[in-house]
Amino acid sequence: MPKKKKSKNTRHIIEFVIVIISCLIFGALWWVKNNTALFTRRISEQDISQNNLANPDSTFTLRQIGVGDKTLFAPEGFTVSVFAKDIKSPRFFAFDSQNTMYLGTKDNDKIFAIKDTNNDGTADSIKTIDSGLNTPHSVYYYNGDLYLAEQNQVSVYREIKPDGTFQKKDTLIAELPTGNKLNGGGHTTRTIVIGPDKKIYLSVGSSCNVCVEKDNRRATIMQYDLDGKNGKIFAAGLRNTVGFTFYNSKLYGADMGRDQIGDNIPPEEINVIEEGKNYGWPYCYGNKINNPEFKDKKAYCATTVTPFAEMQAHSAPLGIAPLSQTAQNTWPKTFQRGFFVAFHGSWNRTTPTGFKVVWVDLNQETPRIFNFLTGWLENNAKAWGRPAGLGFDNNSNLYISDDKEGVIYKVSY
Repeated sequence: MPKKKKSKNTRHIIEFVIVIISCLIFGALWWVKNNTALFTRRISEQDISQNNLANPDSTFTLRQIGVGDKTLFAPEGFTVSVFAKDIKSPRFFAFDSQNTMYLGTKDNDKIFAIKDTNNDGTADSIKTIDSGLNTPHSVYYYNGDLYLAEQNQVSVYREIKPDGTFQKKDTLIAELPTGNKLNGGGHTTRTIVIGPDKKIYLSVGSSCNVCVEKDNRRATIMQYDLDGKNGKIFAAGLRNTVGFTFYNSKLYGADMGRDQIGDNIPPEEINVIEEGKNYGWPYCYGNKINNPEFKDKKAYCATTVTPFAEMQAHSAPLGIAPLSQTAQNTWPKTFQRGFFVAFHGSWNRTTPTGFKVVWVDLNQETPRIFNFLTGWLENNAKAWGRPAGLGFDNNSNLYISDDKEGVIYKVSY
């Protein structure tokens, strides 16, 4: 029998269905390519994923953002732009009431005054305040003066102005311990913070990876009067607490663990730093665990302070910053209780980790850690940037220094 011919209507229906299916397939492929909402999972010692949130119960996800010719990942609703560039080794910074950024550097001998004079979101004035300095990593703006921590001393620039000029420079603290590289270590940065008690707090990292220091100011946070006098050890056993901040009347610090005993140990630490307490280094790491070089110190380790929170080993935490007062009024409620930490990134891990900014959430009894800004490490292989310093201006914007790329990023909500 001859085959029956399909009706014209049937052919039209079939063609319509094919068109719809093709559109759905094309749309799905476009979405996969262009939408980067990222999967979530809990952080563990094995979880070194970069472009994902850390917890499955998170209220936000990360999405792809173009920053110049690079790609970063941030929560929806946030924008990221380059505020300043072509600065060698930018590190910690501070803002005055006019939103002038005062910037310290590490592998450089200069500090800068940076200003967005036309308010277009990009710095158009970068002026050198001083040069010929010794690792001028950290600055702190306080009551019209700019305090500078170099490797060997602390100075203050009196009546600093947005154009980088100042009345005079005074040396407050001289002859700080200078760095060496015994046992593959040697920490040369000094971080300065002025507390609510009007005291200077100064972190001095260890001279080595693991060793008993000859100078007991090493691996500590020191405390001084505002004029640099009456210096004393405030807290000890802190291998390299580069970033620390006062938050809700407590002093929180991010401490870098030692190297060369494994990919996933010891954990990096967040500590609540209290006067007179010892946090374990060099004899212990993490939660009172003996370092293998000091197996006879088990009883000693039992007397040291337990970390407030532990983080992925070899992430190298640097900057730490809670929301500013103005940002608390404008940022999502998710970020109202906690602080950001910049992970500078690993150097001796089989698979690299870090190279991102995380949010340490304090809304529950146990701190939780979420990825906030990622993408500097591409495919867990090679990092093109390294976050270092963190801080807010007076308009609720978060800034991040990248000392490898030589830029300052601006994050706005």
